[in-house]
Amino acid sequence: MRSRWLVLGAVLFTACADETVAPQPVDDADRPDLGGFGDAPGTDSTVDAPVSDSTVDSTVTDSMSVPDIAVDTPSIDAGAGPTVTVGATNRFRILGTIVTPTGPIAGEVVVKDDKIVCVDVSCASHADAAGATVIDTKGIVFPGLIDAHNHVLYNVFDQSDWSPPGGKLYNDSNAWQGDPTYTAFKRDKYNPMTGSVATGGGDLECEMNKYSEVKALVAGTTSMVGHNGEQNCYQSVIRSLGYNDSDFGGDDGVTTNTLGVGSLPSLDAGSWTASNAYVIHVAEGKVGSTIFNEFKTLEDKGFLAAKTVIVHGTALGEPEFKKMAAVGAKLVWSPKSNVVLYGSTTNIPVARAQGIEIALAPDWSLSGSINLLDELRYASAYDKANWGGILPSKELVEMVTSKPAKILGIDKWVGSIAVGKYADLMVIGGDSTKPYDALLAVTPRDVRMTMVNGRILYGDEVLQKAAPTTPCEGIPVCGRPKFVCVAEAASTTVKKLDQTLAVIESTLTAYTFTPDGGAASNPAKPLAPLTTCP
Repeated sequence: MRSRWLVLGAVLFTACADETVAPQPVDDADRPDLGGFGDAPGTDSTVDAPVSDSTVDSTVTDSMSVPDIAVDTPSIDAGAGPTVTVGATNRFRILGTIVTPTGPIAGEVVVKDDKIVCVDVSCASHADAAGATVIDTKGIVFPGLIDAHNHVLYNVFDQSDWSPPGGKLYNDSNAWQGDPTYTAFKRDKYNPMTGSVATGGGDLECEMNKYSEVKALVAGTTSMVGHNGEQNCYQSVIRSLGYNDSDFGGDDGVTTNTLGVGSLPSLDAGSWTASNAYVIHVAEGKVGSTIFNEFKTLEDKGFLAAKTVIVHGTALGEPEFKKMAAVGAKLVWSPKSNVVLYGSTTNIPVARAQGIEIALAPDWSLSGSINLLDELRYASAYDKANWGGILPSKELVEMVTSKPAKILGIDKWVGSIAVGKYADLMVIGGDSTKPYDALLAVTPRDVRMTMVNGRILYGDEVLQKAAPTTPCEGIPVCGRPKFVCVAEAASTTVKKLDQTLAVIESTLTAYTFTPDGGAASNPAKPLAPLTTCP
């Protein structure tokens, strides 16, 4: 398996208030596999020192300027649930309000194997509808959500494991990565879990990754740029973009550089040439901080182009956005994480005015949102509080569906409900007359179904009869009975493919790490929840 990830970084969080599990870290200096570089979100001061002077930028600023963003998490009436008539196991006729590229219709979608073969007001006469399993969703059918940027290995943790102490605000990403409380979190929790057995670690990247993918799956996410690591274990749960096993029949063309602009061009010239979308952190920090210089470095070294996908860009202004627009570069926006760390976020009104394509993504669970549904609500609330509500619900929904598909160069496969595309779908309850508003109101308990590659992997208990024959497990999500299918048949080429969610959780929580001169500890107990409950 060939990967074009430069350095990895992610972890997992776990289930609802009912379920819990947590993570464990080891010092990066003891991890030759990381070459001494950290894998946290943002830039690494070791790599970026030539660009951003950490002695200037690594100051902590007053937290009083953090906007008070009131995010509404309504408890929606789920209404009548779906019904199922079981037929062929590889064909589905799905009824409901279908959100198509041209707008919502009361209609049907027919899925055969892994592809969508009909989208219409009625697909009854389609050849593949005869004898198919029929699911009347009594809800709204969206394309599966696409997370364009997440450090998934960290998502087994939450803000109880680390958050800026005392509400500190930082000038840039180098500053918080150098905070003693963050380095202690890495040393005592994250690094032991990801470290190799040979160095005394737990070698738990596979479990951490898959747990985090389940957190995304229950929120309707079907594809993720996740900084997953280099383990050969990513052929289950959702699509892990940037690898050859995204189930697109070959290379998906996505490259992620987590080392930052200081690694360019020598470290990643080959990946740049091979990629269709090149995702890189740039200028993550306050306006006016020297982290801004990363943009000029990116430009001077020839890495500002149509394939460039800038993550964060919080220090950028109109001149830089004009340059991005001129070459067709794209942007990934993570408002909650930006506000928690820096007190402000990317100037989306200015970027949007230049016509830049923008995707929305959570970043990670320590300072960002648990999932894309939560990030959608936060983005909407921030927009209303600061920009006068310039972002309509439809546009926000596009930022997690069609726009990230286009930005990442995978729109020929996913991102919309259309004939010939892969069957990545999510179904929610809510007001079908206002489908985009409805998506901004739901949480994972209101997600009735998540289908990946034509397989139902999560949903209401009644749908389990239409799920794969591989082991599926019942899980309570905020008081509602759900099921999830994580395990696949064991493989000789892919590690740990047959792990169930229960096995993943128990493996993560069972690991015990003994710090030098300290008592044995279990940093993954409890796991961060799969979701929070209204």
